[in-house]
Amino acid sequence: MENPSDRLENVYLSGWNSGASITVEPVPAGQVRRGDRIAYDGRVFTVTAGPAGAVYRENGELVSGVAIITACGSARWTLYRQPDEVLYRIT
Repeated sequence: MENPSDRLENVYLSGWNSGASITVEPVPAGQVRRGDRIAYDGRVFTVTAGPAGAVYRENGELVSGVAIITACGSARWTLYRQPDEVLYRIT
């Protein structure tokens, strides 16, 4: 089961909102490291491995990029991204 604290529904990444906030920094996907926590898709993901070179399909075409293995609660996710694509590291 997903840990409710892994969700960012009521957490604001920046701005003047009155709710809880976190601080993030933009980082290229090719520069995230094991142990980094990233904010993505309304969740907090912990990087467990990567980035590693990968070939995957994007819009039906084979592309080369990086695979980043992450965890969110008990769920495991692999994010396939271009090395220069921006992710948001929680600082």
